[in-house]
Amino acid sequence: MSKNQYSPEEKLKIVIEALKEERLITDIASEYGVHPSVIHRWKKELLESAERVFASSKNAKDVANEKQQQQAEIENPPKLAV
Repeated sequence: MSKNQYSPEEKLKIVIEALKEERLITDIASEYGVHPSVIHRWKKELLESAERVFASSKNAKDVANEKQQQQAEIENPPKLAV
């Protein structure tokens, strides 16, 4: 069984549809062949990175990028070699 690969454009289209809240996530997931939890994860990723889009200065963008890196490290700590 192969994993579906979605382009950033496809992911954005699906997430925008979910954000409109005109249809249930489960209905959108069925239409696109995506598990509902994947749509929720993409939605969370988009919303967490949105502040970088609106950062008005280079410094603000650097702070937002650093915050995102720290969050990624918390969620996915490096594996220790055994």
